[in-house]
Amino acid sequence: MKHIVGKMKKRLSCSLTQIRNKIYMFGGENEEENYENELYCLTFPDLEFSPKDKLPTMTCEKIVPKQGVSPPARSSHSAVAYADRFLIILGGEGVCVEGKGKKTSALLNDVWCFDIENSSWSQL
Repeated sequence: MKHIVGKMKKRLSCSLTQIRNKIYMFGGENEEENYENELYCLTFPDLEFSPKDKLPTMTCEKIVPKQGVSPPARSSHSAVAYADRFLIILGGEGVCVEGKGKKTSALLNDVWCFDIENSSWSQL
């Protein structure tokens, strides 16, 4: 799995899904109101600390899949963890390209699966 460590872009209407000790953030809209299809992984260290301690630092990594085509960009979708290994993405709102290249928002009716162990997307 290729990881790019850095700051995560601001998002609106993205999904956050916990699998094991990580939280996966997918899609949403960026500050320019464009749909996104990036997948980030937020990893938290051991969260046991006393009130006097500083809050632990999390890491944020952009995940670049090794296999498969990423789902189309979207926001307002649903996401669920399955079998402690798979991230399932369902529907949402994305871009539809109509005749003469005109882009409009459209409701999506598709289901995608990301395998966190193989770092691969597949459409179901």
